[in-house]
Amino acid sequence: AYEIVSRDWSSDVCSSDLYSGTYMNPTHTYLEDGVFIIRVTFDDFNEVYELNIWQMPVLQVAGCEFLTSLQYLYIEECILTSFDTLSGPLSPILEELYLDDNWLTSFTPSYQLPDTLVYFELYDNYYLKTLTLLEPLPSNLYDFDISWCGGNYPSSYYGYGVPGEDGGITSPFNYTIPNSVQYMWLYSNKISQFNPTFDIINSQLDVLDISDNSLTSFDVNLPDNLYDLYINTNPLTSFNPVFTSASTINSIEAYDTTLLTFNSSVELPSSLRYLDFSDNKPYGGVGSN
Repeated sequence: AYEIVSRDWSSDVCSSDLYSGTYMNPTHTYLEDGVFIIRVTFDDFNEVYELNIWQMPVLQVAGCEFLTSLQYLYIEECILTSFDTLSGPLSPILEELYLDDNWLTSFTPSYQLPDTLVYFELYDNYYLKTLTLLEPLPSNLYDFDISWCGGNYPSSYYGYGVPGEDGGITSPFNYTIPNSVQYMWLYSNKISQFNPTFDIINSQLDVLDISDNSLTSFDVNLPDNLYDLYINTNPLTSFNPVFTSASTINSIEAYDTTLLTFNSSVELPSSLRYLDFSDNKPYGGVGSN
């Protein structure tokens, strides 16, 4: 059983992190399927700038919207099933939001992510199926990672059962991507519609990885600064990316797909140094030809 005891934590926490009051106020624990689960709420105080909840049986979190000075929020390796119940937006100065390795089934906040957000991760949420983000996305976003939430690899490929076989984002991914984003990791989901909008000239996107999804086509207008494109292990039947003459693309990987022919009308940039369309007999989770 786990319990967070309400007491003065000032001796346990750096005084620069904690100014007054109790750092975390648990409401109660309760028994669910033989396991004690903690629900955590927070007081309305404005001095905490970092909150880290790691490897605890936390099912729900409420009150984060009251932590208006929060810059870093990490809830990782817990059993968090929902983050959509907050009554208001997150801290207006939040820079990092990590909700990795939880049990989220959806991420559909009713508020926009703070414009100050730089790092956003929903990595390893094996049951995540629904993703809905209100636009515009944060204009300072640098690293965008919603990967490994349940792709198409069969469990036998890894030698053990993969919980993600029950998950994988199926929501269309049709967002306008801020120019600040340099890394987009969307691999190992079940995305079948992928039509993001980029500012072709000003986007700073360096790496785009949408491998191990359910894409049958790829017809995206890609930004000039993109350096690496990974679209491996998809049931592709058409591949028609659009590049401009100013493209700086260095590598394209599209192996393990069902793509049998390459559209010769696709104009590949002169900057391209590495092109991999090998092995069009994918693992059983995606299909076969």
